Amino acid sequence: MIVITNAPASPLDEHELLTLKETARLLRVNPRTAWRWCKNGRLPAVKIGHEWRVHKRDLVALLTPRRRP
Repeated sequence: MIVITNAPASPLDEHELLTLKETARLLRVNPRTAWRWCKNGRLPAVKIGHEWRVHKRDLVALLTPRRRP
């Protein structure tokens, strides 16, 4: 189980990498959609070998609503 919060993270959490399957489950999209978002840059990710990984902090930033001035 993966928990996304705005609480201060430990240094290890900051560098946690999520698989596309985990990322897709949190975003409630198909893993193929998450893959396309990574490939076209909509979702910040790193490619390790043949697999995409998403930093947990980037996913939190994507899901956190931005305040308008």
